[in-house]
Parts: sequence; C-alpha cells; structure tokens
Amino acid sequence: MATNVIINGGFETGTFPPWNSFSAIVTSAFSHSGTFSAELLDGGVTSTIYQIIEADFTEPYEFSAFLAKVGALPNPLTTITIAYFDANFNYLGLGLVISIPPGTLPDATLNNWQEFTGTTTPAPAGTVYTIVSISKQGEPNTSNVLVEDVSLTSSSGPTGPTGPTGPTGPTGPTGATGATGATGATGATGATGATGATGATGATGVTG
Repeated sequence: MATNVIINGGFETGTFPPWNSFSAIVTSAFSHSGTFSAELLDGGVTSTIYQIIEADFTEPYEFSAFLAKVGALPNPLTTITIAYFDANFNYLGLGLVISIPPGTLPDATLNNWQEFTGTTTPAPAGTVYTIVSISKQGEPNTSNVLVEDVSLTSSSGPTGPTGPTGPTGPTGPTGATGATGATGATGATGATGATGATGATGATGVTG
C-alpha cells in the first residue's frame, strides 16, 4: 500500500501547517477537490510554500500535484523542487525538479486544472530532511497560481508475510548416466593370512 508522506496536501484544514509559506494564502474560492487550495500571490516577489519531511528516500517516490492560474493573465515561471538535506540542513542534492513555463497553466475560473507528476531520484547517504517546495516568480502582469492535492507516495510498501508452501511438483525424468570416474589409487597390501592345515601323507614309494 502506497504511503503519502505529505501532510495536509489538499489544504483541507483551511490553514497551512505543516506547510510553511511566504506571500501565499489558503483560499476557499477555488479547489480541485474538497474545499480549499493554496494560492501563491502576485506581489512582485517570489511566492513559495514548502514542507519539511523526515522519511526514508533511498527508494523512489511518486510526486503529484494539481496547479492552475487565476484569471486571464498568464502564469509566471513556476517551479516544483524536492531537495535533500543532512541533519544540519546542509544541501545534499535534488530529488526532482518540475519547471512550469510562463503562460502554460489552465484557468481555475473555468474549472480547469493541470496535474504535474514525477519520480524522485534516491536520496544520497546522510539525508535526514527532504524539502518539497512550490514557488512562482514575482513577475509583473502575471496571475496568481493555485496549488492543490499534493502527494508524495512511496512506490513500494513493506514486504508482506511469506505465503504458505505450495504443493510438491511431479518428479522429473531421470537424467542421463554420468561418465565413469577415474580409477582410484591402489589400496595398501592386506595382512598375511593364517597358516593352512597340514596336508595328508603321500603314498609310500616303490622299494628299490
């Protein structure tokens, strides 16, 4: 069973935590499912939401999120990143980058959303924290961007219990006779046998 390590990925609490945010709000004006979505605001600065996750990312994870713009203006450059950090939050590498070009998102006011998916690369040794972030550039004359139904699921669950032993199959055919092996070494000389019984006395010879 796949496990989603993103908490509050649909923002259905009506608030951000455990997401962190900058220049963003949770809104009920638009949603892909449920009631709420996150809205990255157009304020002339980069708008970001991100979540810090502690999980084992040595195996690939499947990412999914639905995004849309608000209104007729084009969306600015929007980026989804998954990055790995050690226990001191030193950057170790990227697990996934999805770049959404300007002017490509559908309009949520028309009930249109676009799903973005990707598979993470395994985390390097020493990874303790994984940060999932979604941000849009602060560009003039661009739309707000909506984010909804974010998930990050392991592609494989824990190993299940061993099943019962199956029935024994039929006996296979007898194989061909193998080649004769090499002659073994000559054994040691055996012990001398016991002295045999004295034979009968021979007949008397002719008198001379």
